[in-house]
Amino acid sequence: MNPAMRDAFRTGSGVDPLNLKLTLTLSAVGVILVVCTWIVVQLIDAYRDEQIRSEEVVLGLVRLVILAGLVIFMIV
Repeated sequence: MNPAMRDAFRTGSGVDPLNLKLTLTLSAVGVILVVCTWIVVQLIDAYRDEQIRSEEVVLGLVRLVILAGLVIFMIV
């Protein structure tokens, strides 16, 4: 975004576009981390109830870390 576009956006919306981008990025990363935490809790509960084995928990966590890393990389 060039300076003229940035000034026009700031004038029209009253918000600096860099601050808006930072706010939206942090909000999206926060939602992703909440969803990942929920998935981890579900995996732990399933393991505790003996619905899945420890190997499946580890595989699920590895997949979750890879997926979350890719999504966060795409957002940031």
